[in-house]
Amino acid sequence: MDDIIKSRLQALNLTDAQLEAILATMTPCGCVQLSEEEDKMMDDNIKSRLQALSWYNPADIQFKAIGAIAEDDTFDPSLLLQDHLRKDCWENASIILAKWGSPRIDAIIPGLFLWLRDPTWPGAMEIQVLLFDLPTEKTEKALQDAIAEAKRTKDEEWLYNLEDFASRGEYELGVREYMKKVRAMIAEYFGGIYP
Repeated sequence: MDDIIKSRLQALNLTDAQLEAILATMTPCGCVQLSEEEDKMMDDNIKSRLQALSWYNPADIQFKAIGAIAEDDTFDPSLLLQDHLRKDCWENASIILAKWGSPRIDAIIPGLFLWLRDPTWPGAMEIQVLLFDLPTEKTEKALQDAIAEAKRTKDEEWLYNLEDFASRGEYELGVREYMKKVRAMIAEYFGGIYP
C-alpha cells in the first residue's frame, strides 16, 4: 500500500477490521453499499446524508455517505457549499464536488471561491484543485466577483488567496499535480470513492 494512502488511513484511525469491512462492501462502481439498517438511518433524508459526511462519524459511514450523495443524480450541488454545512463536513463535501466536476457544479462556481477565504479550511485544497481544473472561461467571472467582494469587505487574506489563485504560479500548479496524484492513488485503492 502506498505511503500516502497509509497516512490518510492512519489519519482516519481505521482498524484493519474496519478497512476490510469497507472494502468488502464495495459495489462495482466503487461506492460502499449501505446495509438496510444504514439505509434506514440515512433514509433519503438530505439532512441525514449531509450529517453523515461529518469527520466525527466512523470512516465507513463517511465513505458510504460520500458514495450515496455522489451517485445521486438529483442531489443539489449547492447543498454542499460551506454555508449549508458544518465545518466538520466540508472535507467530504469537497471530495463529492471534485468527483462531480463540470458541468454538474458549474452553477455553484461562485460559491466555491468562498472556500479560498482560508486555505487551511477543510476541503480548501481540494476545491482549489477543482477550480484549477475548470476552464478559465468558467471561472473568470466568478473569480472577478470574488476579488471585488474581498476588496469591498476588506478581507485581505481572501484577497491574497484569490490573487494567488489567479496568478496560477508554479506553487499552485505543483499543488494541483500533487493532489491529482493523491486522488488517483486513493481512488485506485478505494475503488473510485475519491474522484
